[in-house]
Amino acid sequence: MTTLGQLPGQEFIWGIPGTQIEATIAQGNQQIFYVNPDHTAANDDNYGTDPDAPVATLQELVNRSAGTATIVAPAPAKFDIIYVGGNIREDVVIPRAAAQYIQVIGVGYPGTPYQPAWIGSNAATASLEVGTWGWRFSNFKFSAKTAAPCVYLRYAGVGATDAVAHVTTIDHCLFDGGTTGRYGIVSGGAFDVWITDNIFQTYHNAVAGGAIPISTTADGGIALPYRNRILRNQFIDSDNGMSFPCNGSLIMDNIFQQDGFAYDMTIVLHTNDGAAGDNNIVTRNLLSGDYSIVGGYRGGAADVWSGNFAADVAEAEVGDNGLTILPPA
Repeated sequence: MTTLGQLPGQEFIWGIPGTQIEATIAQGNQQIFYVNPDHTAANDDNYGTDPDAPVATLQELVNRSAGTATIVAPAPAKFDIIYVGGNIREDVVIPRAAAQYIQVIGVGYPGTPYQPAWIGSNAATASLEVGTWGWRFSNFKFSAKTAAPCVYLRYAGVGATDAVAHVTTIDHCLFDGGTTGRYGIVSGGAFDVWITDNIFQTYHNAVAGGAIPISTTADGGIALPYRNRILRNQFIDSDNGMSFPCNGSLIMDNIFQQDGFAYDMTIVLHTNDGAAGDNNIVTRNLLSGDYSIVGGYRGGAADVWSGNFAADVAEAEVGDNGLTILPPA
């Protein structure tokens, strides 16, 4: 048997036919930048392309990418990478004018996950406000604010100058409510967002207005989040899980610990707020406790909630084998 296109006795060439040149993958013009507020040489006047001379603030690189910084070259551009090696003590705003599809990766000590810490500064301001397409944030520990979200995904309108956080990825982060935090991630309706492999813990309703790890808000009257992917997250030891009315989204392989060590969830998982949110697929999640609307679960009329693992086999919506067959009632 030979590979398609290969002649017996001849080595197969992967590349452009007739060139005898193999295909290669090159870095091209991709730039790598370094942020480390804790480095002795950190300065926003640095270019930031040398790990031994990093910039001091992430906002400086964001401003460069948007063309609003004093230093304009080098500036992060599409598909570039920013490595963060120190704790972020600033509230970062990424405007619509910023370059798209940039990765911001936290680099901690070897063997230590969720480092560095993203602490922010103002208790009433989001630690991270995303207003343009395609940014990724990975491997941070977000410390919750008492009156604002850790991450706010904007979708303020459809005009050219409005903020749009479509195609944002947030992965491998720890969102620590610290018993006084208000929100983890709040979406204003951004589309095609990926929230994967994160941990949300210790969100306690004692905070003014209540606490919720993932939620939505009416951002300029725009529609609900659409085609979001909420995958492989853990919601543990909190008063709530997700209050996330959305449309056409996939919520899969998450763990919801309804009865926690210190706190028990009131809202476990809502894809519908009683009036809006539908056509979602909710499957392969661990849904503990009372699988019902009263128990903290609510889905849209056209949602599919099949194949979840639920202990509450007394409900008609749960099969004898512990797998859900219908949305909660």
